Amino acid sequence: MNKRAIVSFGNSAGRYVQNLARLSESLRNNFDGDFIGFIGEASIGAPPHLEAPYEFKIHAIEKVRQQGYTSVIWLDS
Repeated sequence: MNKRAIVSFGNSAGRYVQNLARLSESLRNNFDGDFIGFIGEASIGAPPHLEAPYEFKIHAIEKVRQQGYTSVIWLDS
């Protein structure tokens, strides 16, 4: 079984959370899979971005993979 997901992340810096919502809406009827958007490093067990730049991407993808997704695409918010 192929479980497909598009994954993204936003935190409270800038407009990332709003952009994450906009990304989710744009994919609603345009992607044959699930959109999973994480908000905040704590939601995925990642260190703060200022401490470990972009490490949140690895944590988010791994979390989705552990949920059984076999095809994962990362999109920045």
